[in-house]
Amino acid sequence: MKKTMIKILALSLVAVIACVALASCGGPSGKYTGNVYTFEFKGSDVTVSWKGVIDSYTMSGSFELGEDEKGNKTISFTWQDGDSYVQDAAFAIPKGIFAKNVSYNEGSDDAGKYIEIAGIRFDQAK
Repeated sequence: MKKTMIKILALSLVAVIACVALASCGGPSGKYTGNVYTFEFKGSDVTVSWKGVIDSYTMSGSFELGEDEKGNKTISFTWQDGDSYVQDAAFAIPKGIFAKNVSYNEGSDDAGKYIEIAGIRFDQAK
């Protein structure tokens, strides 16, 4: 009986550690705003929106966190291609900036929680 209790306790401890480890590396979640672009992260899905000179634009896709060869954090975006994306010059700049394996950082300071993508800071919306 005592050995069974120890095994159950050990397995429970392993399960708790695994859950904490998975929760801590989930990546960004929620809405983050910058000077031009706003990101909204839900699971592995991402939507970026911005206001152009004439219209407002939205681009959707997915993201994945990783590391470069030096061990620095990166984020890679895979954007959904629609006909309007291919021909519209308004999508060329954000697709170029927010591409594959761009630098990624996250943290918090007096202003609150933030992320940095390709060196651009985005503060978490409150």
